[in-house]
Amino acid sequence: HIEQLKREVIRSEARKKEADLRALQAQINPHFLYNTLSSIHWIALMSGERRIADMVEGLSDFLRISLNQGKDYCPVEQEVAHIRNYVRVQSIRFPDKFTVEYFVDETLNDKWMLKLLLQPLVENAFEHGLQRKEGRWKLEIRIKRIGKRIGIIIRDYGVGMSEERVGRLRGELLKTPPKHQKLSDHEFGKRKGIGLRNVNARIKLQYGEKFGLRFFSQWGVGTMVIMTIPDRK
Repeated sequence: HIEQLKREVIRSEARKKEADLRALQAQINPHFLYNTLSSIHWIALMSGERRIADMVEGLSDFLRISLNQGKDYCPVEQEVAHIRNYVRVQSIRFPDKFTVEYFVDETLNDKWMLKLLLQPLVENAFEHGLQRKEGRWKLEIRIKRIGKRIGIIIRDYGVGMSEERVGRLRGELLKTPPKHQKLSDHEFGKRKGIGLRNVNARIKLQYGEKFGLRFFSQWGVGTMVIMTIPDRK
């Protein structure tokens, strides 16, 4: 029994490291990229290209918060700022195309949470819910206290999903990351539901099995993702 517990601990640690690496896999030489973006921002301002300058500045801030000095945790307020920078970049890409409403309990701003949990969910809403919808889009982000937990709700009023699609994605959430197999960049990008699955895996590995993601969707109405994490200082 002790040997079995040892193996479980080893597998859990390996899965935790793999999930964290996946969350940061897109950051190739990020400091060089950050410095390059700062230079582009300066050149755009000197050339009078205000929209380009704003977009690059938003992207630079987004990257800076992503790096977080190598730390795994950040305040809730910083995670929300990370989302705001992502939305800022998207608003320049899709001018007057969408609105985002934030409902954040300010008493949670200084609570610490695992970083880079929200952005994949918001990006998923943009790519799979909002961009496929005709007319203006709407996204709501709510962060509130639920007992001794923090509840985070990402709701898009996009195209939604069919019941079959919802069933497949819920099945993906139940799967654990590969224990001994490393996905190539191509395979990782092509896997269905990998963003939701990766975020869910990171939450459970860091906080425990009782925390994680749930989601609900209706075709033609939109999708809602609910995240629960501990309320910690």
